[in-house]
Amino acid sequence: MGLSQKELLAAVERSQNKAIKKGSDPGAATCRGKLQYRRSRLNVDINKHLLLRQGAENLLRAAENKKVRQAVSLELSFLNSNLQFLKEELSDLNSSVDVYQNDDSKLQHIPMIPFGLKETNPIDFTDAFKEFIAEHYHEDPEPYIGVIKDFIDTRQAMRTPQRSSTGLALLFEYYNQLYFIERRLFPPDRHLGVYFEWYDSLTGLPSCQRTMAFEKASVLFNIAALHSQLGAKEARTCQKGLDTTIGHYLRAAGIYRYILENFSNAPSRDLDPDVLEVLTGLLTAQAGECRLERLLLEEESAELAARLEMGREAAQVSEMYRRLGERMTPMSESSEESVPPSWQDLVNIKAVHYSALAHNHLALGRCHLREAITQHEEALRLYRMSRGLKKQESLLHVLRVALELAAERQAVTQREDDFDLPVEPPAISGGSARPLAPRSPEFGRYPMADPLHRLGPLETFSAHHRWSPPREVTVSRRPGEPLGFSLKREAPVVVVDVEQDGAAQRAGLKDGDYIVAMGEQDLKWSGHSDVVDLLRKAGTEFSVTAVTPQHRAAQQPKSPPATPDGSWDSVSSSGVSSAAPSRKQSPAGSVASTASKTAASRRLSWNPFRRATRSDSGSGKTRSAAA
Repeated sequence: MGLSQKELLAAVERSQNKAIKKGSDPGAATCRGKLQYRRSRLNVDINKHLLLRQGAENLLRAAENKKVRQAVSLELSFLNSNLQFLKEELSDLNSSVDVYQNDDSKLQHIPMIPFGLKETNPIDFTDAFKEFIAEHYHEDPEPYIGVIKDFIDTRQAMRTPQRSSTGLALLFEYYNQLYFIERRLFPPDRHLGVYFEWYDSLTGLPSCQRTMAFEKASVLFNIAALHSQLGAKEARTCQKGLDTTIGHYLRAAGIYRYILENFSNAPSRDLDPDVLEVLTGLLTAQAGECRLERLLLEEESAELAARLEMGREAAQVSEMYRRLGERMTPMSESSEESVPPSWQDLVNIKAVHYSALAHNHLALGRCHLREAITQHEEALRLYRMSRGLKKQESLLHVLRVALELAAERQAVTQREDDFDLPVEPPAISGGSARPLAPRSPEFGRYPMADPLHRLGPLETFSAHHRWSPPREVTVSRRPGEPLGFSLKREAPVVVVDVEQDGAAQRAGLKDGDYIVAMGEQDLKWSGHSDVVDLLRKAGTEFSVTAVTPQHRAAQQPKSPPATPDGSWDSVSSSGVSSAAPSRKQSPAGSVASTASKTAASRRLSWNPFRRATRSDSGSGKTRSAAA
């Protein structure tokens, strides 16, 4: 029997969700998959050599015997040599831009620069989350095992996303889940013993941190990197493909800008502000390059005005790449090691190449054509000098074709009455009526429900608030006697106006208590009117479950011991990974609580993502709960 259309659509949706959950296989038989697999293996080897080098350096400092010191010094030089070789191999992988390009565009356009994904190790959150749910929420954690397992599976699939819109949806799904997981299970004043370890996309160096902010920034980095790979994958031979490519690059630039504005004290070099500025500028320049290619699609039938616009656009693209090359050269030491040399070589080639195209399209005399040929020859010279780009045959083909076309045009336009003396061509000012701007991340495009919804409203029941263990209160009243209290707010309702010597006070209810259950019925998400109706129908004796909120100022938590320089140890090691991460001093300064002077020395967890906190106090009309 054939499936109905509704059943067929449901089956397709289930298969798509299954594909999203699985992500992609890092060992898949594709060039990009093999490249990412080699990158992950190099990250492991680099981490191994870093640990060996750290051990050798410690032994060298401790050894007193001369022969032992000589042997350790020899081994240390061998490790440094191997480590340098591994970093160069990783740099060569980052230079392998050709495998990401669309096959139809390789011989017509200069290749784009895509970014590799950050690698991470799997994490088992089960024990830490179960312990926190039992301790903080005073609930049995067993019903939440499925939610925790699903979150772990999503993170595992996120490590190897597909190079498609499905992979982007998977990364955004995980990122949006992190908001709820952080609010529910990561308190600001303690740590769960969960470590997030990520490898630098450009250098392969590992960084290990306990803060959720590092996890968020790393996921955002991969979302932007995947956008850059999808942009390079698009066909740039038609207007639709170029529009899609521009969208990918501007979205990636917007995500890097978002990280730059909301994340500070980066523990990883690829999250360093200088590197993020370069990546944002590179993506914006590549978007401008695609906009120029969109104009060049109509080059053959273009009139003079259109050709002048092409020349100005080419001059602007050249200027963008020139400024980008200037920012790459005098970078800080950490950033300079992060950017592959072949990227800078390609940026310099593009700056010269598009300057030549600008002179070519504004060729009002032989001086412009002569300058265009000179710069095309300079681009070829830069290509021959670049060690990392020698294998990019498609790039060589594009540069040679551009030179040949300029030479042919010069031969056609040559006239006898031209002056033989060379004339310096006037400078070309680039400009565009629509400047390119990075696009904000599309978080709302991938909505995500709270996976821990049954714990109660997030504004009340979160890791940022505390309350007493649930207690059962039995209210007994005489016939005709009122309950002696009122309710306000919505989900959960709050007890207010408890009367002196009333039935509620005799039972043990207090002002400010939350009513979270009545008998076997959970009331965390019940509205004001629903709870009032239940109480009115309850009779003269009934039981409710209540909790009392506790203010953190009254809890007087113990402050962690101060390190010798006076700041708190809130961040784990960065740069060297191990089974038991070393506790390295956090670069972030201590954050003082503004609640009171007595809590000023308490160190809050480092969370550079500046999010506006929602008010905890609810609003609602106060209604009497009397029978």
